[in-house]
Amino acid sequence: MREVDALRAYALPALLLACMTCAPQLAWGQQEEDTRQDEGTRWLTDRLPDATQAEPVPPGPLDESLVELRVWGESFSLPGFGEEIAQDTRYRSVSSRLRARFDFAPDKNPLATRLEADFLAGRITGAIDPVNEGPQEFSTGTRVSTRAWEGGVGSVVDPRALSVSYESPVGLVSAGLQTSTWGLGLLANAGDRDDLLFNQQFGGDRVVRALFATLPFAATSLPWRETLFVAVGGDVVWRDENASLLRGDRAYQGVVSVFKQQEDRFAGVYVVARTQEDEGGTTLDVVGADVATTREWSWARWDAELGGEAATLRGRTTRALPTTAGRSDLRIKSIGAALEGAITHRPSDIGARLMAGYASGDADVDDDTQYRFRFDPNYKVGLVLFDHYLPAVTRSFYDDVNDPGSAAQPPRGIEQIVSEGGVENAVYINPQLTFGDPDELLMGVGLLRAWSPAQLADPRKSLEQGGTPTGVNGQKDVARDLGLEVDVAAQYRRALGERLSIEVKAEFGILLPGEAFDNAQGEAAGAHSLLRGRASLIW
Repeated sequence: MREVDALRAYALPALLLACMTCAPQLAWGQQEEDTRQDEGTRWLTDRLPDATQAEPVPPGPLDESLVELRVWGESFSLPGFGEEIAQDTRYRSVSSRLRARFDFAPDKNPLATRLEADFLAGRITGAIDPVNEGPQEFSTGTRVSTRAWEGGVGSVVDPRALSVSYESPVGLVSAGLQTSTWGLGLLANAGDRDDLLFNQQFGGDRVVRALFATLPFAATSLPWRETLFVAVGGDVVWRDENASLLRGDRAYQGVVSVFKQQEDRFAGVYVVARTQEDEGGTTLDVVGADVATTREWSWARWDAELGGEAATLRGRTTRALPTTAGRSDLRIKSIGAALEGAITHRPSDIGARLMAGYASGDADVDDDTQYRFRFDPNYKVGLVLFDHYLPAVTRSFYDDVNDPGSAAQPPRGIEQIVSEGGVENAVYINPQLTFGDPDELLMGVGLLRAWSPAQLADPRKSLEQGGTPTGVNGQKDVARDLGLEVDVAAQYRRALGERLSIEVKAEFGILLPGEAFDNAQGEAAGAHSLLRGRASLIW
């Protein structure tokens, strides 16, 4: 059996990658018969945003190559629950990630290729976050869950892209393994955003995709002929927060997007239809609709930007929460939204940023409808609450229900209750103040305040109380205040040559848990913190 498992873990990915290497990839690009004809259709590719192609391949023989070695150490505390409410357990670890990306796009050649992978992405030494221990069914690949040298494909080497694109006079066709992102990253997130002052991304959504994108009105005289894009594609999901091909999950998607892209603005609609069968036999059939927009301004001494995204999910699943274990099919009706805005005074390098968002919760987990919306775990808000504290809370829910003393057979899909950092059942506001240049020394402080739209109740304790919502620490009248978090960060970047640069970064966050985590006697949970230092070498 071990030999069969090893064959599936290594031979199947190798076969897929070999097939993608040989797969032809067609492309797109609408052009006029004037001077643009001499430039080929590259001008269209430059306009194509990450939203549809996942990551557009830039021009030049090898214009965009990146090799980054990142090493970080962190120390964080996690809570005990119930009788152990006062316990403060601290974990320390050192982790690494080597990312390599190469783009081959010869001049005046319509073919372009992207190769990208992460190597030795995992823990080097020290303790690992206990949220990541246990069944792999709830591993999203967005957290450090293995040692850097353990495993094979997906661990020691984690493929991110092996794709080819071809530009024709009528459109661009792209095929192969690609990262996938849209808008701010609530539904689809490639995990490669590197302008985050607070926190960092790990892993990311990857699909084996065939995509066609075009400018349908390019041959007309309409004012939006060079800015309105349409893209259609089909995916086999390699890995995201809901599925992993290597784990045995089978997820397929169809995607359609229509968007208007200009130099300083973007607005579009993205629709994805997904059908999935998990390795354990549970199913997920869902349609997501997502609207996203961004806008940039620059005037006098000020720069500003504003972005927003709203998404809704509709469908059915046989993944069950503890109190719905007897139901064979659940409806999905959920909604989430995020807003980001920033303004910077250029002469002083003083900036202000605001993040706010909403993710629906489930006030009644005993009915046949699941209202919970969970952001992609790589959409980062703060350092402690969503990334460490609430995942520990949901892990305690899983441990309680999975206890052999409480149930001989845990409900199917129970692992879905475990969060690995995705914002869910929350309303939050996160103002930030920054000072400095992102390409030199940048410092900032952030304040995160959050509440839960639906009561954050412990499923097992609530069931034992006859359905009365009961808090994770036994609170009978569950409050909605999730807490207050203060974060500070500083990073320094310096070029060491034409291609070589370094980055060092330090960040600290402290969370004062809200009333939602009080115990039955009304005693407050203690503060919890995270300290992280990071060094990167980039060439």
